[in-house]
Amino acid sequence: MQKRVCMADFPDTSYPGPLRWGRMILRSTCSSCGQPLPLTILSETIPCPYCQATETIDRQLWLQLAGMLDALTDRHEHAEGTLGEGARQIVYQLDPAPPACEKCGASLADEAVDAGYARDLRCPGCGDPAGVAPAPDWILDRIAPARTVVSADPPPGSSSGEGAPASTASLQLVAMACPRCGGGLEITETSGRLFQCNFCSVDVYLPDEIWRRLHPLKKMLPLYIGFKGKSAWRQEQEADAAMRDAERARQEKEKAAATAIRDAERKELAAKSVRSKSLAWRVVLVYLILLLGSIAITWLTAAAGGPGTGLMVLGGIIVVLATLVTCAFVTRPIALATGYPGEWQLFATWFWVPFALAMPVVGSIMALVRGILLARGRFGSSTITSGSSSASYDAIVLQQGEGRPAALFFVALATLWPLLLMGIISPEDAARTLSWLSPG
Repeated sequence: MQKRVCMADFPDTSYPGPLRWGRMILRSTCSSCGQPLPLTILSETIPCPYCQATETIDRQLWLQLAGMLDALTDRHEHAEGTLGEGARQIVYQLDPAPPACEKCGASLADEAVDAGYARDLRCPGCGDPAGVAPAPDWILDRIAPARTVVSADPPPGSSSGEGAPASTASLQLVAMACPRCGGGLEITETSGRLFQCNFCSVDVYLPDEIWRRLHPLKKMLPLYIGFKGKSAWRQEQEADAAMRDAERARQEKEKAAATAIRDAERKELAAKSVRSKSLAWRVVLVYLILLLGSIAITWLTAAAGGPGTGLMVLGGIIVVLATLVTCAFVTRPIALATGYPGEWQLFATWFWVPFALAMPVVGSIMALVRGILLARGRFGSSTITSGSSSASYDAIVLQQGEGRPAALFFVALATLWPLLLMGIISPEDAARTLSWLSPG
């Protein structure tokens, strides 16, 4: 089907006001004589203008054409093509256009509305007859907007169409002689092609010249349908638009609900952050006290100048406790609560620097252990997800048993080193202990 856009503007008002008018120019083929069959009236039976055979047009074809015209008038588009299969095919041209007189071109739209449901119509300009009728019930049942049908051919049964009373003034009269007896024959357009002579009762067949004069071939006259209100296409478009609007509103509502949940979670995390920071600073204070205590013990050991075995062991234990407290109770909780792990990661990473400055031996060993932990992946990036929010952090993993081997190795190394320096244990015993406790 080929289409082109028509920019005509037709108001959408209720009957009996202006209707949405559509024009159909239809042509089929007579199944009896094979000649073109103009479809100028909306009827299931059409007489052939050549052989006078009655052709049947399937109701479904009319419904398809009327449905297409209904949508095209609402979309202001033109369509042309072929409809049907087999012997009964209809070549159509459909476009939005109001009814007009075929003789003078005057508009018949107002007259069609004013005439209501009358079955005949006269052009206001030249008086040429046309037909107007309500849409058949079988069309209204399927295409509710269809209301009025206007045809340049008066419909059968109208005062100006087929079946109307014949008057001498309105009929064409042709006189000819009987080919047998020479009697005068009066022939009108209501006469059949084969009729009987009134004088000799012989059957007379009208020649083509006289028959064509009385029965001229029909032109491809248009057929108009007036529609009321919205077309089925328009109703479907509006229904689809309503569904899209409802879906959009639902998505926006879900988005607003998700935003509200995220805002509530942010507020909850902010509240946890305040509580965790308060706890964190108390833990930091404990850590600083332990750090200062270990430094003081180291200075006392150096001042005494003796072995100081007990003091060295105590110093190592204090260092281990400070490390465990810092990693397990400071870095991870604050990172989870605040969502800003950078400063606490820096604190946990460099907290052994004071030990390296105050106690070179123990601080160096702690730095070595930190390198081992890093090499074995005990420092890792983790993500905690709560609802639609997430907080990422880097910390030493000491929960759920994952970091226990590394922690034991750390404690053993920090404890065995001063014992090894004081000669309490041998290097072989220390190596075997560390090998047994080595993580992995």
